[in-house]
Amino acid sequence: MQDTKLLFFFFLTGSMFTLQAQKMNAPSSQADKPIDIIKVYEMVVAEGYESSQIFETLATENFYLSNFEEAKKWFEKLFALNPNPEPLAYYRYAKSLEALKDLEKANQYLALYNSKLNK
Repeated sequence: MQDTKLLFFFFLTGSMFTLQAQKMNAPSSQADKPIDIIKVYEMVVAEGYESSQIFETLATENFYLSNFEEAKKWFEKLFALNPNPEPLAYYRYAKSLEALKDLEKANQYLALYNSKLNK
């Protein structure tokens, strides 16, 4: 019985070392790396593709990264392509404008946001 336990222990230990060695020698996968959605969508736009979903994603991602100048650019493209986006887009655009010290325009878009919510 003791021999069986000892044999099982060596088998288990050897398996663990083998698995660890395989992990260490495995080439790193592209799937393990995070996707930079801003870079990808900017390349898509550079290829000539445009959609309100792409512009909204670029604007929102830049907004969350505090890249307010870039967010402003993409929100303006979104509004030009889609005159009636989700109300949250107006809010984020207004907050981007506030960060850029364009308070008058920010207040206009906050009012627009509030009016869209109350419909």
